[in-house]
Amino acid sequence: MTLLGSNERRRLLIIGGTGRIGPYLEAALSSEWTVTTTQRKSPRDHLTFFDAMLDTCPMSLKEFDVVLYVAGVTSFRECEDDAARSEAVNQRTPTRLAQECSSRGQKFIFFSSNAASEFDGLTTSESMAVEHQLQRGCSIYGLHKALAERAILELPHTTVLRLSKVALPDWPLIQTWFELISNGVAIEAFEDDFVSPIDVSTVCKVTSRVARAQIGGLFEMSAVDDLSYAEIGRGIARLVGATESLVVPVFKELVNPGHVMRRGRLDISRVQDLLEVRLPTSMDVISQYT
Repeated sequence: MTLLGSNERRRLLIIGGTGRIGPYLEAALSSEWTVTTTQRKSPRDHLTFFDAMLDTCPMSLKEFDVVLYVAGVTSFRECEDDAARSEAVNQRTPTRLAQECSSRGQKFIFFSSNAASEFDGLTTSESMAVEHQLQRGCSIYGLHKALAERAILELPHTTVLRLSKVALPDWPLIQTWFELISNGVAIEAFEDDFVSPIDVSTVCKVTSRVARAQIGGLFEMSAVDDLSYAEIGRGIARLVGATESLVVPVFKELVNPGHVMRRGRLDISRVQDLLEVRLPTSMDVISQYT
């Protein structure tokens, strides 16, 4: 893999740097980049104001070599309740900024989601038939991410990082399951809702390589396998030496239809082959919470 000037300290902007994964990216990338991050509240310290709901950018992007767009409305429910906000933050603003950066030869990296994979293979006109897509169980969130991906990938100097569930050091659900199962307390877990988690440290490692790589396009990142939440629960039981019968399977389709992830694993071949990053199994990630 050919990297851009590895010994040269360059400038990188993280839009959405105070969100879930932004602080981890900033900490990991600051050793090799001069990093600026944005926030939606009043500017303070090294943070720069940016609101993805605005149609104009109040700051200049010209001074940066690489721009990371990590901002997003990620809750499926919030996207459904306020589709206009989702469209602005998840689709319109990143597309506009990618066009600006591309026209100046700056590298633009858009963080997307495996929810966008629901629309792979559909034409743009088919994807934009919102009511039809909702009827077949697709999400507004995934729709807006998918449309942004397509527009951005048509531009030079752009990269899309499509991520599965990102596991942060604090994952309350899994941490609670470890505690309950260790104490012999039964849990309920979805048998039909799948996840393929990727730890945030691996996300930071891949982002660093993508930022310096002389190749772009779509890079998908997940664990190497798919597990249902019930399978994860049973895996936790095995890890702590408890009986798997403590995991009571339930079905998300019966309680929350339209929000079921039937596939979490993505096509990780470009990350492993071109970026030379080995990706973990789902239980490798889960076992970090023991």
